[in-house]
Amino acid sequence: MYNNSKILRYWRAVEIFCPQSIPKLQPEHRDRPTNHFATSDSVASWSEKHKIAKRKIGATHVWKHEVYAGVYELRTLRDFLQTRLGADPESFDSRLDGQSALFSLTVTHDGRPLFESTVLSTCAWAWGRTIAPGPGAPDWLDGFDKFREMFTRQMREMFALLEDDEEGHELRQDEIDVGRPISLADIAALTSWVIEALCLGLPEVAGQTRVLSRVVSEKFGHEADGADFLNSFFLDDLAKVAGEAESDNVGIALRTYLKPDKELDESSRQDVRERLGLPFYTLAPSKFPRGRWPAKGHYPLVYGQQFAINRMTAELGTASGLFGVNGPPGTGKTTMLRDLIASVVVRRAEVLESLAKPSDAFRTISKMKSAQKSHTIAVWAENLTGFEIVVASANNGAVGNVTQEIPGIDAVDPSWLANGFDYLTELASRTLGKPAWGMLAARLGNMGNRAEFIKNFWRDEKTRGDGSADSAQVRQTGFETWLRKQQDVSSDWDAAKDRFRRASTNEDTLRRQRQQWFEALREMPEQVERESALKREVDARKDAERRAMSAADHASDLFDNARTEYTVATSRKAQHFSTRPSILRTLVTLGRARRHWSTEHGLLAADVAFAKSKMHAAEQTRNLAEEVVKSASTLRSGVEGRLKTVTERLRIVREMLSDARRILGQCFPNIGTWQRDELAREKSSPWADPAWDKARVELFLAALALHKAFVVSQARTIRENLAGVIDILGGAVPPDAPRDAVLAAWRTLFFVVPVVSTTFASFDRLFSHLSREDIGWLLIDEAGQAVPQSAVGAIWRARRAVVVGDPLQLEPVLTIPFTTQQALRKRFDVAETWLPGRLSAQKLVDRASRVGTKLLDHERKPIWISAPLRVHRRCDRQMFDVSNKIAYNGSMVFDTISKTDLPLPPSAWIHVGGRDSAGNWIPLEGRVVLSILHDIAPFTKDKIYVISPFRDVVNGLEALLKRNSVGDVEVGTIHTVQGKESEVVVLVLGSDPRRPGARRWAAEKPNLLNVAVSRARRRLYIVGNSELWSSQKFFDECMSIINVQSGWVPPVELYLQ
Repeated sequence: MYNNSKILRYWRAVEIFCPQSIPKLQPEHRDRPTNHFATSDSVASWSEKHKIAKRKIGATHVWKHEVYAGVYELRTLRDFLQTRLGADPESFDSRLDGQSALFSLTVTHDGRPLFESTVLSTCAWAWGRTIAPGPGAPDWLDGFDKFREMFTRQMREMFALLEDDEEGHELRQDEIDVGRPISLADIAALTSWVIEALCLGLPEVAGQTRVLSRVVSEKFGHEADGADFLNSFFLDDLAKVAGEAESDNVGIALRTYLKPDKELDESSRQDVRERLGLPFYTLAPSKFPRGRWPAKGHYPLVYGQQFAINRMTAELGTASGLFGVNGPPGTGKTTMLRDLIASVVVRRAEVLESLAKPSDAFRTISKMKSAQKSHTIAVWAENLTGFEIVVASANNGAVGNVTQEIPGIDAVDPSWLANGFDYLTELASRTLGKPAWGMLAARLGNMGNRAEFIKNFWRDEKTRGDGSADSAQVRQTGFETWLRKQQDVSSDWDAAKDRFRRASTNEDTLRRQRQQWFEALREMPEQVERESALKREVDARKDAERRAMSAADHASDLFDNARTEYTVATSRKAQHFSTRPSILRTLVTLGRARRHWSTEHGLLAADVAFAKSKMHAAEQTRNLAEEVVKSASTLRSGVEGRLKTVTERLRIVREMLSDARRILGQCFPNIGTWQRDELAREKSSPWADPAWDKARVELFLAALALHKAFVVSQARTIRENLAGVIDILGGAVPPDAPRDAVLAAWRTLFFVVPVVSTTFASFDRLFSHLSREDIGWLLIDEAGQAVPQSAVGAIWRARRAVVVGDPLQLEPVLTIPFTTQQALRKRFDVAETWLPGRLSAQKLVDRASRVGTKLLDHERKPIWISAPLRVHRRCDRQMFDVSNKIAYNGSMVFDTISKTDLPLPPSAWIHVGGRDSAGNWIPLEGRVVLSILHDIAPFTKDKIYVISPFRDVVNGLEALLKRNSVGDVEVGTIHTVQGKESEVVVLVLGSDPRRPGARRWAAEKPNLLNVAVSRARRRLYIVGNSELWSSQKFFDECMSIINVQSGWVPPVELYLQ
């Protein structure tokens, strides 16, 4: 669709102005020293005279150098753009700091540039285009490729091989595209050319060069990596998907993500807190996924988690689309996603179980060539596709956390592993680098992670023993060798199928029973109402019958009276007839006697006729009344019959529900209290009793066992396919490799390892061969922290996308000023809806979600969020109360499990009134922090996080702690700890006492404080000037919950007991 393409091209233009920060200065780093050179006559890192040349690196290794030329401050770019396109309000976000460069290239150990490694900054080019021809020109942002060609020609001319450079020409003959040995002055000269060609007017950066050096194997010493760490990671994907969008080649998930405002129907939204019928039916046992994660402690999911899982599997299970979940801190997002993973694995196992023989899983053969070899790839049957799961995030830590937690031994209850369960457990532990319970997830993404995975998962590893003869070498078997060994092993495929079938039957039996109870519960109020209505109707029918009988009695009486009257009239007439005058009397009286008699007889005949008519009428009335009685009796009897049936059904329903309450216990849904007891409702786990929970877990474990049995039975095929995907991960498979072969290779990895993870930054390079909807399930974590354009390529490649995040935690930040975003928006003619500075991936998904609820934001305005997780189980009460009050308007539910006492002082705000500052760094606050850490470190087992809103405070803390050893402490900005947690967090506020702007920025929204507070499970110590911060919104509310102290009170005997 053209509109979607415009949005994507607009976002790409924004990304052009968003360069990556270059490596920080670390000259003493052991493995990757990074040096900065401010003058062109300095000794370069690749010079034999430089100090790193003296480091011992081994005879088979060499140095390789990433050069960043024309280093400039990102704030310089921001200042220019604001001068040219309009100023933004003052910002104190440390993520806007940093440095970037005009171009980068790789230099070999002997100082030769690898031409194919060169990267020109799109931002530098766009910066120049904003100077000339300027934003008003029709071709403002046209022509990057043309200028890059000019730059490449210029570089090749300046760094061309000399005629007498024999070594260089030999390298060229080996198809290694290198130049002559260069100096920093050469790089400065090329930088000056770029500055002049782009009219940048930055002569001061020409000699500013940053060099990151790393040790590589000699065989890779002249290899151009081809990685672009200077420009936005999303440019290529945005261009690709924008082109596909022009022909409407986008899936349902991405189309929903980019849905225009006019297509949004807010009236169709269903609020799960207001319309309780929706969760009631969504939580029906028949809607539960069949698989269940073997959760630690055997705890079931709670109401909101189960609703989200049931709804997303119902909507997306066999379809495509997008589903959002709102996951505030500590609400069990990963716990919920584990159940989704179990569900997907069980669904695939159901297909496996239906196969007549294992080889039926493959439908054909395809070929795929890599740099190493030609691969024969078995292509999967269509019904075994769509089960691939990718976890992605903008937050590298979040991705790592999820894929560490899923296979980690702490992710499951030990009781499930007691019977020798083994889903490649040893291999998983080796791959994870710590004890694991199964090969369930792998962290991929960048090339370093991929290489680590290949080494630990696929390759054999030889480790040195203790020097004795028996332990000279210990061989750790990689999966490739393991698969080779399985080719001669008889598979337990039939036994695994039988186990899965038994587990499936057992689970289905329990599911059906609970579904019957659900139907009974649903039916109960209907039957109670029917019974009540029928009782009323029976009473009414009896009353009607009584009235009919009374009327019939009255009619019978009237009939009897009428019949008596008729009898009397008939008798009188007969008697009168006997007195009829004789002929003689008639003659004697000249007919008068006869006339008189006839007159009287006529009157008597009329009386008889009248009485007869009256009797017939009364008889009809009586008969009709009797029919009415019969009818009333029949109706009464019929209603009584129906009442008896309903009463009997109600008795059965009540007995069923009585059994359900007895068997389910607390898991029986007490829907009568859902409306009035919101807290109990949210903490409940409807229908998920231990017996059914166990059956669902056993089905999942049986599904994994069936997967393993399949792998053993098809070991040769799996090994061939995995060899192909290993080459894909290593970058050895060309872009034009056969699509069916590449997909089959990837699907084989997903079959063995159900979940892989990556950051959005690495997504397009990791899955460069994949296209629209090739990935079955995309799980986006911490989506509130991701700019909307970062998720485009991932969602485009996904058939189903589950997006989890929270708009009330950290928001994404773009280095490009808002005014520049507006200028670009107008250029591309898109609505303000799509301004990335106001959006996150989560907000876009919330916007399109049909189920969710409303919250009030910090300005008391309603915001619509996706399916909410509301039960908090991480922090102790005080931290929860702060977070719930400042960010969630009291909508969260506290359910943190009570823990043993921590021998530390209670959480507190330690007032520090220091006035001396260096920027936002208050040295006196640092000394207080040092005292706190010295006092509490001996009593904490967990790492202590020391965090601040401001980068200069973090710099001051790092310098301070570098000089003072205080135990296991991690220092960083608040932005670095989203997705992390610890028992103890020290929040150091800082801020220049003379400049309130920094404090106003930190208190602009609740997000920053919300994240800081919710990292602390047990203790939160806030260090800062309470007098200055008390005037700031949210921080004043924090003070009303966290006790303010005039100074630090160290642990005393009371706390240590």
